[in-house]
Amino acid sequence: MNEAMQTQLQLTSRVALDVVFDGYNSLNITNKGRANLLMYGHRVDGLPPVMDTQARSVPPTGFVQFPLSGMSMYTANIPIDRSVVTIPFELYVESDDGTQYIVKCNFVGSRQKNIGNLKTVSMAVSVVKAVWRKRIP
Repeated sequence: MNEAMQTQLQLTSRVALDVVFDGYNSLNITNKGRANLLMYGHRVDGLPPVMDTQARSVPPTGFVQFPLSGMSMYTANIPIDRSVVTIPFELYVESDDGTQYIVKCNFVGSRQKNIGNLKTVSMAVSVVKAVWRKRIP
């Protein structure tokens, strides 16, 4: 196996997350990868990033409920006549070796016409190796 393939396999098996929005204001995150992860913050669509004062640790196979500031306010501003909406989301993560990642996800929400809260599911979760600390104040 060549070096590029080994590097790609290491990345995909090292950082893997299951991300589920609870429909209100929290994410349920399960670490499916091999690395201990530290979660520092998030960004909902075009809103400014929200960074925690202290990182949340999630060990391999571990679970954490991650509060989302701004998600309920964001969804409240979606017109009631929109029955389907896509909400881009980013989560700022660091692995135990100090490598930084951005977990990108789209939440797709639907509701019965003119009724109630969005029923939201996560789709297209991807993990991108990226230095985010320099971009976020």
